[in-house]
Amino acid sequence: MSGIGWITPGVLTGVAAAGVLYAWLMWGPPRSARPDDEVPTRGQAVFFYVALLAAYAALGSPIGVLAMSVSFTMHMFQHMLAGLAVPPFLIRGIPAWAWRRFFSNRLASAVWARLTRPVTAILLFNIVFGLMVYPAVVTSMVHSMGAMLGWHLLLMATGVFMWWPVVSPSEQFPPLHPGLQILYLFLDGLPMILPLALVTLDTTPLYAAAYGHRALLWGLSLDRDQQLGGILCLTVVHFTYGGMVYPRYGAWVRRERALDASLEPALVHLPRRSVPAVLTDIQTPPPAAAKVVPWPGPVPPEG
Repeated sequence: MSGIGWITPGVLTGVAAAGVLYAWLMWGPPRSARPDDEVPTRGQAVFFYVALLAAYAALGSPIGVLAMSVSFTMHMFQHMLAGLAVPPFLIRGIPAWAWRRFFSNRLASAVWARLTRPVTAILLFNIVFGLMVYPAVVTSMVHSMGAMLGWHLLLMATGVFMWWPVVSPSEQFPPLHPGLQILYLFLDGLPMILPLALVTLDTTPLYAAAYGHRALLWGLSLDRDQQLGGILCLTVVHFTYGGMVYPRYGAWVRRERALDASLEPALVHLPRRSVPAVLTDIQTPPPAAAKVVPWPGPVPPEG
Protein backbone atom coordinates (compact mmCIF):
# COMPACT_ATOMS: atom_id res chain seq x y z
CA MET A 1 0.00 0.00 0.00
CA SER A 2 1.61 3.23 -1.12
CA GLY A 3 1.95 5.85 1.56
CA ILE A 4 4.21 7.87 3.79
CA GLY A 5 4.32 6.06 7.12
CA TRP A 6 0.71 5.75 8.24
CA ILE A 7 -0.55 8.39 5.77
CA THR A 8 -2.08 7.55 2.40
CA PRO A 9 -1.72 10.70 0.26
CA GLY A 10 -4.32 9.76 -2.36
CA VAL A 11 -7.06 9.05 0.18
CA LEU A 12 -6.13 12.09 2.25
CA THR A 13 -6.35 14.31 -0.84
CA GLY A 14 -9.78 12.97 -1.79
CA VAL A 15 -11.19 13.39 1.71
CA ALA A 16 -9.75 16.90 2.03
CA ALA A 17 -11.19 17.86 -1.36
CA ALA A 18 -14.65 16.66 -0.28
CA GLY A 19 -14.40 18.73 2.89
CA VAL A 20 -13.34 21.87 0.99
CA LEU A 21 -16.12 21.38 -1.57
CA TYR A 22 -18.73 21.09 1.19
CA ALA A 23 -17.49 24.29 2.83
CA TRP A 24 -17.44 26.14 -0.51
CA LEU A 25 -21.00 25.06 -1.39
CA MET A 26 -22.45 25.78 2.04
CA TRP A 27 -20.64 29.00 3.01
CA GLY A 28 -18.83 30.11 -0.16
CA PRO A 29 -20.08 32.11 -3.21
CA PRO A 30 -23.09 29.79 -3.86
CA ARG A 31 -24.44 30.90 -0.45
CA SER A 32 -25.42 34.34 -1.84
CA ALA A 33 -27.84 32.76 -4.34
CA ARG A 34 -29.85 30.97 -1.64
CA PRO A 35 -32.43 32.20 0.88
CA ASP A 36 -31.21 33.14 4.34
CA ASP A 37 -32.53 29.98 5.97
CA GLU A 38 -30.69 27.64 3.58
CA VAL A 39 -27.50 27.17 5.57
CA PRO A 40 -26.36 24.03 7.40
CA THR A 41 -26.62 23.92 11.16
CA ARG A 42 -23.59 23.31 13.31
CA GLY A 43 -24.78 19.78 13.98
CA GLN A 44 -25.13 19.01 10.27
CA ALA A 45 -21.62 20.28 9.57
CA VAL A 46 -20.27 18.12 12.40
CA PHE A 47 -22.05 15.06 11.00
CA PHE A 48 -20.58 15.62 7.53
CA TYR A 49 -17.01 16.03 8.71
CA VAL A 50 -17.33 13.05 11.07
CA ALA A 51 -18.36 11.03 7.99
CA LEU A 52 -15.20 12.21 6.21
CA LEU A 53 -13.04 11.29 9.20
CA ALA A 54 -14.64 7.83 9.31
CA ALA A 55 -14.00 7.41 5.57
CA TYR A 56 -10.34 8.32 5.99
CA ALA A 57 -10.05 6.05 9.03
CA ALA A 58 -11.37 3.16 6.94
CA LEU A 59 -9.33 3.76 3.80
CA GLY A 60 -6.20 5.74 4.61
CA SER A 61 -5.40 5.57 8.32
CA PRO A 62 -3.40 2.84 10.09
CA ILE A 63 -6.54 0.70 9.87
CA GLY A 64 -6.39 0.82 6.07
CA VAL A 65 -2.64 0.25 6.01
CA LEU A 66 -2.87 -2.79 8.30
CA ALA A 67 -5.84 -4.16 6.36
CA MET A 68 -3.79 -4.19 3.16
CA SER A 69 -0.70 -5.65 4.76
CA VAL A 70 -0.94 -7.83 7.87
CA SER A 71 -4.48 -8.12 9.28
CA PHE A 72 -7.74 -9.59 8.04
CA THR A 73 -9.33 -8.34 11.27
CA MET A 74 -8.51 -4.74 10.31
CA HIS A 75 -9.83 -5.50 6.83
CA MET A 76 -13.20 -6.42 8.31
CA PHE A 77 -13.12 -3.35 10.55
CA GLN A 78 -12.73 -1.34 7.33
CA HIS A 79 -16.04 -2.78 6.15
CA MET A 80 -17.77 -1.77 9.37
CA LEU A 81 -16.56 1.82 9.14
CA ALA A 82 -17.37 2.14 5.44
CA GLY A 83 -20.82 0.52 5.62
CA LEU A 84 -22.15 1.33 9.08
CA ALA A 85 -20.48 4.62 10.08
CA VAL A 86 -19.90 6.74 6.98
CA PRO A 87 -23.37 6.56 5.30
CA PRO A 88 -25.65 7.64 8.20
CA PHE A 89 -23.37 10.53 9.18
CA LEU A 90 -23.11 11.58 5.54
CA ILE A 91 -26.90 11.59 5.10
CA ARG A 92 -27.46 13.63 8.23
CA GLY A 93 -24.66 16.01 7.33
CA ILE A 94 -26.41 17.21 4.17
CA PRO A 95 -29.29 19.60 5.00
CA ALA A 96 -32.87 18.81 3.99
CA TRP A 97 -32.99 21.83 1.65
CA ALA A 98 -29.93 20.50 -0.23
CA TRP A 99 -31.63 17.13 -0.65
CA ARG A 100 -34.76 18.96 -1.84
CA ARG A 101 -32.75 20.75 -4.53
CA PHE A 102 -31.19 17.44 -5.55
CA PHE A 103 -34.60 15.75 -5.83
CA SER A 104 -35.94 18.60 -7.97
CA ASN A 105 -34.27 16.77 -10.85
CA ARG A 106 -36.81 14.25 -12.09
CA LEU A 107 -34.26 11.64 -13.09
CA ALA A 108 -32.46 11.84 -9.75
CA SER A 109 -35.78 11.66 -7.89
CA ALA A 110 -36.97 8.63 -9.87
CA VAL A 111 -33.70 6.74 -9.43
CA TRP A 112 -33.54 7.55 -5.72
CA ALA A 113 -37.12 6.42 -5.17
CA ARG A 114 -36.28 2.99 -6.57
CA LEU A 115 -32.90 2.51 -4.92
CA THR A 116 -34.12 3.46 -1.43
CA ARG A 117 -37.11 1.13 -1.37
CA PRO A 118 -36.62 -1.03 1.73
CA VAL A 119 -36.34 -4.39 -0.03
CA THR A 120 -34.10 -3.02 -2.80
CA ALA A 121 -31.84 -1.18 -0.35
CA ILE A 122 -31.41 -4.26 1.86
CA LEU A 123 -30.59 -6.48 -1.13
CA LEU A 124 -28.08 -4.06 -2.68
CA PHE A 125 -26.17 -3.48 0.54
CA ASN A 126 -26.03 -7.12 1.60
CA ILE A 127 -25.02 -8.36 -1.85
CA VAL A 128 -22.07 -5.95 -1.92
CA PHE A 129 -21.14 -6.78 1.68
CA GLY A 130 -21.33 -10.52 1.00
CA LEU A 131 -19.11 -10.22 -2.08
CA MET A 132 -16.54 -8.23 -0.11
CA VAL A 133 -16.12 -11.19 2.26
CA TYR A 134 -15.53 -13.59 -0.66
CA PRO A 135 -11.86 -14.74 -0.59
CA ALA A 136 -11.09 -13.81 -4.21
CA VAL A 137 -12.45 -10.29 -3.69
CA VAL A 138 -10.50 -9.89 -0.44
CA THR A 139 -7.32 -10.97 -2.24
CA SER A 140 -7.91 -8.41 -5.00
CA MET A 141 -8.39 -5.64 -2.43
CA VAL A 142 -5.24 -6.59 -0.53
CA HIS A 143 -3.10 -6.53 -3.68
CA SER A 144 -4.68 -3.51 -5.42
CA MET A 145 -5.27 -0.05 -4.00
CA GLY A 146 -7.75 0.66 -6.80
CA ALA A 147 -9.79 -2.45 -6.00
CA MET A 148 -9.80 -1.60 -2.31
CA LEU A 149 -11.03 1.94 -2.93
CA GLY A 150 -13.57 0.87 -5.56
CA TRP A 151 -15.20 -1.81 -3.42
CA HIS A 152 -15.39 0.40 -0.33
CA LEU A 153 -16.83 3.33 -2.27
CA LEU A 154 -19.46 0.93 -3.64
CA LEU A 155 -20.18 -0.24 -0.08
CA MET A 156 -20.57 3.37 1.05
CA ALA A 157 -22.95 4.14 -1.83
CA THR A 158 -25.18 1.13 -1.16
CA GLY A 159 -24.90 1.96 2.55
CA VAL A 160 -26.45 5.37 1.84
CA PHE A 161 -29.41 3.65 0.16
CA MET A 162 -29.67 1.13 3.01
CA TRP A 163 -29.59 3.74 5.80
CA TRP A 164 -31.95 6.16 4.03
CA PRO A 165 -35.26 4.62 5.29
CA VAL A 166 -33.92 5.01 8.85
CA VAL A 167 -32.17 8.42 8.97
CA SER A 168 -33.64 10.33 6.01
CA PRO A 169 -33.95 14.11 6.60
CA SER A 170 -36.02 14.60 3.45
CA GLU A 171 -39.71 15.48 3.26
CA GLN A 172 -40.02 14.00 -0.22
CA PHE A 173 -38.55 10.62 0.77
CA PRO A 174 -39.16 10.52 4.54
CA PRO A 175 -37.99 7.77 6.90
CA LEU A 176 -40.19 4.82 7.76
CA HIS A 177 -42.53 4.76 10.74
CA PRO A 178 -40.47 4.01 13.90
CA GLY A 179 -42.12 0.61 14.25
CA LEU A 180 -41.28 -0.26 10.65
CA GLN A 181 -37.73 1.00 11.17
CA ILE A 182 -37.27 -1.60 13.92
CA LEU A 183 -38.51 -4.34 11.60
CA TYR A 184 -36.34 -2.97 8.77
CA LEU A 185 -33.17 -3.04 10.89
CA PHE A 186 -33.93 -6.58 12.02
CA LEU A 187 -34.41 -7.80 8.44
CA ASP A 188 -31.34 -5.94 7.23
CA GLY A 189 -29.10 -7.51 9.85
CA LEU A 190 -30.14 -11.09 9.12
CA PRO A 191 -28.36 -11.53 5.72
CA MET A 192 -25.11 -10.15 7.18
CA ILE A 193 -25.00 -12.91 9.77
CA LEU A 194 -24.57 -15.75 7.22
CA PRO A 195 -21.23 -14.73 5.63
CA LEU A 196 -19.87 -13.56 8.98
CA ALA A 197 -20.85 -16.85 10.64
CA LEU A 198 -19.14 -18.81 7.86
CA VAL A 199 -15.97 -16.76 8.30
CA THR A 200 -16.04 -17.18 12.07
CA LEU A 201 -16.91 -20.87 12.30
CA ASP A 202 -14.76 -22.18 9.42
CA THR A 203 -11.37 -23.26 10.75
CA THR A 204 -9.95 -23.56 7.22
CA PRO A 205 -7.87 -20.48 6.33
CA LEU A 206 -10.03 -18.90 3.62
CA TYR A 207 -7.71 -15.95 3.02
CA ALA A 208 -4.34 -17.65 2.67
CA ALA A 209 -3.89 -16.15 -0.82
CA ALA A 210 -4.19 -12.66 0.67
CA TYR A 211 -2.33 -12.99 3.99
CA GLY A 212 -0.60 -16.38 3.92
CA HIS A 213 2.82 -15.02 2.94
CA ARG A 214 2.84 -12.24 5.56
CA ALA A 215 3.62 -12.02 9.26
CA LEU A 216 0.18 -11.30 10.67
CA LEU A 217 -0.62 -8.63 13.24
CA TRP A 218 -0.22 -9.67 16.91
CA GLY A 219 1.36 -12.94 15.78
CA LEU A 220 -2.01 -14.51 15.02
CA SER A 221 -2.33 -17.57 12.83
CA LEU A 222 -4.41 -17.35 9.65
CA ASP A 223 -7.40 -19.15 11.15
CA ARG A 224 -7.30 -17.12 14.39
CA ASP A 225 -7.07 -13.85 12.48
CA GLN A 226 -9.99 -14.96 10.32
CA GLN A 227 -12.12 -15.89 13.34
CA LEU A 228 -11.26 -12.68 15.17
CA GLY A 229 -12.31 -10.65 12.13
CA GLY A 230 -15.65 -12.45 11.96
CA ILE A 231 -16.29 -12.05 15.70
CA LEU A 232 -15.42 -8.36 15.51
CA CYS A 233 -17.90 -7.77 12.69
CA LEU A 234 -20.68 -9.75 14.37
CA THR A 235 -20.19 -7.75 17.56
CA VAL A 236 -20.14 -4.38 15.79
CA VAL A 237 -23.22 -5.24 13.70
CA HIS A 238 -25.27 -6.33 16.70
CA PHE A 239 -24.30 -3.36 18.86
CA THR A 240 -24.90 -0.90 16.00
CA TYR A 241 -28.31 -2.25 15.05
CA GLY A 242 -29.30 -2.75 18.68
CA GLY A 243 -28.28 0.80 19.48
CA MET A 244 -30.41 2.06 16.59
CA VAL A 245 -33.48 0.07 17.69
CA TYR A 246 -33.71 1.45 21.25
CA PRO A 247 -34.31 5.16 20.40
CA ARG A 248 -36.72 4.18 17.64
CA TYR A 249 -38.79 2.15 20.07
CA GLY A 250 -38.92 5.21 22.33
CA ALA A 251 -39.94 7.40 19.38
CA TRP A 252 -42.66 4.89 18.49
CA VAL A 253 -44.07 4.97 22.04
CA ARG A 254 -44.00 8.79 22.18
CA ARG A 255 -45.66 9.01 18.79
CA GLU A 256 -48.51 6.72 19.80
CA ARG A 257 -49.01 8.58 23.08
CA ALA A 258 -49.12 11.92 21.25
CA LEU A 259 -51.66 10.47 18.83
CA ASP A 260 -53.83 9.22 21.69
CA ALA A 261 -53.61 12.58 23.43
CA SER A 262 -54.64 14.42 20.27
CA LEU A 263 -57.64 12.15 19.72
CA GLU A 264 -58.91 12.15 23.33
CA PRO A 265 -60.49 15.67 23.31
CA ALA A 266 -62.22 14.92 20.05
CA LEU A 267 -63.64 11.70 21.46
CA VAL A 268 -64.87 13.44 24.65
CA HIS A 269 -66.68 16.19 22.73
CA LEU A 270 -68.30 14.04 20.12
CA PRO A 271 -71.95 15.08 19.57
CA ARG A 272 -74.34 12.68 21.21
CA ARG A 273 -77.20 11.30 19.17
CA SER A 274 -80.64 11.61 20.70
CA VAL A 275 -82.17 8.32 21.70
CA PRO A 276 -85.78 7.96 20.47
CA ALA A 277 -88.27 7.91 23.34
CA VAL A 278 -90.14 4.73 24.08
CA LEU A 279 -93.69 4.92 22.91
CA THR A 280 -95.59 4.54 26.18
CA ASP A 281 -99.02 5.57 24.87
CA ILE A 282 -99.59 2.28 23.16
CA GLN A 283 -101.62 0.09 25.47
CA THR A 284 -100.58 -3.50 25.68
CA PRO A 285 -103.66 -5.68 25.19
CA PRO A 286 -104.54 -7.80 28.22
CA PRO A 287 -103.93 -11.50 27.94
CA ALA A 288 -106.87 -13.51 26.70
CA ALA A 289 -108.89 -15.34 29.37
CA ALA A 290 -108.22 -18.99 29.66
CA LYS A 291 -111.02 -21.21 28.35
CA VAL A 292 -112.34 -23.58 31.01
CA VAL A 293 -113.03 -27.09 29.78
CA PRO A 294 -115.50 -29.08 31.97
CA TRP A 295 -114.21 -32.28 33.56
CA PRO A 296 -115.62 -35.28 31.79
CA GLY A 297 -117.73 -37.39 34.14
CA PRO A 298 -118.33 -36.97 37.83
CA VAL A 299 -116.14 -34.52 39.67
CA PRO A 300 -113.63 -36.34 41.93
CA PRO A 301 -113.89 -35.56 45.60
CA GLU A 302 -111.43 -33.02 47.00
CA GLY A 303 -108.54 -34.10 49.16
